[in-house]
Amino acid sequence: MPYRGCRRPWPWQALAHVCQRWRHIIFTWPLHLDVQLDCDTATTDVPKLLDVWPPLPFNLKSNFFSDGDGIITKLQHHDRIVEIELTGLTRIQLERCAALMQEPFPFLRSLSLSLHRNASSPVLTEAFLAGCAPRLEKLTLYSIQFPTLPKFLLSARDLVVLRLGDVTSTESISPDTITTCLSSLTRLQALCIEHRSPGSFSDQRNPSRPPLTRAVLPSLSVLLIEGASEYSEDLMSRIDAPLLKHMFLDFFYQPVFDISQLPLFMLRSETFKPPFKVNATFEGDAVCIIVSPSESGFCHLRLECTGLYRQFSLLKHIFAQWLPLLPHVSRLDLGIFKNCDLQGDERDSMPWLELLRSFNAVQILHISASPLCYFPEIHIARGLGELTRESAA
Repeated sequence: MPYRGCRRPWPWQALAHVCQRWRHIIFTWPLHLDVQLDCDTATTDVPKLLDVWPPLPFNLKSNFFSDGDGIITKLQHHDRIVEIELTGLTRIQLERCAALMQEPFPFLRSLSLSLHRNASSPVLTEAFLAGCAPRLEKLTLYSIQFPTLPKFLLSARDLVVLRLGDVTSTESISPDTITTCLSSLTRLQALCIEHRSPGSFSDQRNPSRPPLTRAVLPSLSVLLIEGASEYSEDLMSRIDAPLLKHMFLDFFYQPVFDISQLPLFMLRSETFKPPFKVNATFEGDAVCIIVSPSESGFCHLRLECTGLYRQFSLLKHIFAQWLPLLPHVSRLDLGIFKNCDLQGDERDSMPWLELLRSFNAVQILHISASPLCYFPEIHIARGLGELTRESAA
């Protein structure tokens, strides 16, 4: 029997030579996704392979952009392809591929398309894959425009992984639109949306008001968003993910960060239950915050910001928005990992006391720094010493 849990093709070729009976069983097997040919264009003579073996499904992979003609030949077998992974394509090559991919690919399970870094992005039309992918489980698009993606996703009910990288505009995947699509993807386990630059969010500066009823993503366990906090906040206000375990949020710098929906979103998950551990580190160009629940799972938040004093002010601003979460934090770790040279007045004015005052339930406070960094333990101790006995406890 094939390995149903294995992501790689089942090594059936050797068994086909054991005896005539086994060969007959394998070759008369229904068009199964675990019995397939692995057609890596870099190492396989694909035309010869397709001529020798019976009409079994196959994978099409290419990790370099010089094999455009070979890829075109393999794409003509649209009724046999199970997996497509094309990376480093030029604009012309992708346009040629898209022209051949307007037919239905009835057994396609995984699709990954990525343009060469310097290539301009073509636009996939509504005719791509005939507008539907009933068996698709994994979809990765990098630096590719697909305006009708929401409609396409409505047909991919078996989707497990969705990754959209180097997104240049949120127009077709606004939080309102993407929520409608995600609500029908009951098997979706991982969602990754990575935007190219802060300019990608110009259409999201004034988000619409979220609905009173949120969409439930029953299988989502991994969420990754890179971009502006407004997009993430609007999206998280519209969805519930009860099984969410891992979050990766990386936000570009902006004058004001609004992240008030994040703690509410985490607390609605069955995984993020108190008590919590919060680890905040100050790095050269960013502040990183990791929130870990009592059991498995974590939320990793990265905020672009330079200057230690500015980073402290940003962290204080963030924690002021996290009041629903802070009473459940039992341990706080602070770390400084950058070489900074603050003046004496700046050191004394660092808002340590204001930062710590919000964590009134913390039982363990741990502070660390690299050897070349300004180590603030004496200033924290001085600030704690100025508290009243009740507050200090």
